[in-house]
Amino acid sequence: MESTYQCSHCEKVFRRNSNLKRHMIIHNGEKPYQCNYCLKAFSQNTQLINHLRTHTGEKPYQCNICDRTFSEKNTLNDHQRVHTGEKPYQCSQCEKAFSLKSGLNSHMRTHTGEKPYQCSHCDKYFSQNSTLRRHLRIHTGEKPYRCRYCKMYFSVNSELTSHMRIHTNTGTIYLVKQEEPDNDVKVNMEDIPQSKYPMKQEELKKIVEFEVEEMGPIYLVKQELDDIKVKAYPFCL
Repeated sequence: MESTYQCSHCEKVFRRNSNLKRHMIIHNGEKPYQCNYCLKAFSQNTQLINHLRTHTGEKPYQCNICDRTFSEKNTLNDHQRVHTGEKPYQCSQCEKAFSLKSGLNSHMRTHTGEKPYQCSHCDKYFSQNSTLRRHLRIHTGEKPYRCRYCKMYFSVNSELTSHMRIHTNTGTIYLVKQEEPDNDVKVNMEDIPQSKYPMKQEELKKIVEFEVEEMGPIYLVKQELDDIKVKAYPFCL
């Protein structure tokens, strides 16, 4: 019978003693493999090789269905489930299944109520790291989502999506060029070309002032629904 070597810390069994010794590094905390670019160290040489690609940009693993490439084989395997639709990670509490183990781990917190992510500025806790990152923008003031039609920025994508209805839905918007800003100016509608950015009618009263870029003072002009009153607002193309 072939000899086997079992780890004294866990149940893993190895065919070779050398493999067991390599595995034991995980338990004793030793990290003999150090990156030449930074100070990070690793317990396994394969971990170091994968890490080095973050510095070199090397992505040797390519998807055979699309052109995407990856730095790690495991990441490629995870990606290929996008094409196959495979969801091997099943929730033990409900019928939901996931293509990634990380997705299952995040989902399980909806059942357990666990909130491991704490805000460093206040006492709030969150079940998802992504929710914590969104919350942190309240404290930092970061607004990474920019409207492609104007210069407005938003802290969460849902706010940008709501704002985009101003530009992309039905209604009437006009542009007029003036020498001096005046939010109460009366304008002859027949002399104003219609904008290519239509507006949803219920959004008409929600227009806000925008900064004017180097092309000069251009104003967004809207027609009120109730009294057909025309108002001009600074607008950036």
